[in-house]
Amino acid sequence: MKNIIVLMALFFAGFWTVPASAKNYVSGDVGIVWLNNITDNYSTSNYAYPMFFQTTYNNRLAFVNSGFSMLGALGSECGNVRIEGEVGYQRSNINNFTSSISSAGSFLPSTTVKDLEGNASVISFLANAYYDIHSGGVEPYITAGIGVASINFNDINAPASSLQYSGSSSNGQATAIAYQIGAGAVIPLSNTVKLDARYRYFSTGKIGSITTSALTVSDFNVISNSILLGVRVDI
Repeated sequence: MKNIIVLMALFFAGFWTVPASAKNYVSGDVGIVWLNNITDNYSTSNYAYPMFFQTTYNNRLAFVNSGFSMLGALGSECGNVRIEGEVGYQRSNINNFTSSISSAGSFLPSTTVKDLEGNASVISFLANAYYDIHSGGVEPYITAGIGVASINFNDINAPASSLQYSGSSSNGQATAIAYQIGAGAVIPLSNTVKLDARYRYFSTGKIGSITTSALTVSDFNVISNSILLGVRVDI
């Protein structure tokens, strides 16, 4: 993690040494995001069930159909290549949480908490690279980036009917490496302003666990797909 932070610091410092012919820009994007349903599968000793030596937990945290995403970036363009530093935010409301236990070929009844309250959000800091195809009109591009992300469970609570989970709302947080790949196209609106439309695939590395008073999810990745629309302005 420290190595990634150092690399990103060097990346941002690199904006001071870009070629004189490079054009700097700022950009902003908003759009719709679909987070994956988070599942885990981890084993632990559990003596509450004396017939088992090991108990495997298979939890599933499901989100509503879509959420929202925002990106802001400062970049530099030289020819067909662009580099930028980006700050991103994604959020989706949580729908339900299913906890099940299985071991040694046996399956114990699962518990599903519906209408779970709260949301999951991801704040990311990425160093991105782009390759633009300048065609004189609509200009397609591909992109990839790497950095770090903070994954947060916010105000998690359950309805009063789920007594084993209900209580005061609670939060949880974890940090992981993250990367994105995507493709899009820009349409020039003027000499300095371009309209940007893109698809984006985002993923974190493996996260050890996030625990709140309402739930625990371990050994998982956060993955999202986004459709974004934005504006890029030369400065």
